[in-house]
Amino acid sequence: MVYAYWFLHNDMDVDVYMGMNIIGKLGKPRMNLIKAICHEKYGDKNWSAEEINEVISDNELNLYTSDGRIRTQKQIQDAMGIAYEKLKTQ
Repeated sequence: MVYAYWFLHNDMDVDVYMGMNIIGKLGKPRMNLIKAICHEKYGDKNWSAEEINEVISDNELNLYTSDGRIRTQKQIQDAMGIAYEKLKTQ
């Protein structure tokens, strides 16, 4: 099983692999935070992709930088902390 796992990911870049770990660790908390902000801002309705993307960009919750590189876990965590504090004060 371990051999098959290595075989599947053998040609992957280390940064891409590490990015998958960051997305996995922060994926659920980040999405819950985005949902809470959308609920606070737009209420109980089905949010459009534009509204969700607006919330993500306003609170800098992007996973990737403008040049396509993945942001570090520290950068994402700091942005999530700031967004959470904004949500608490509203």
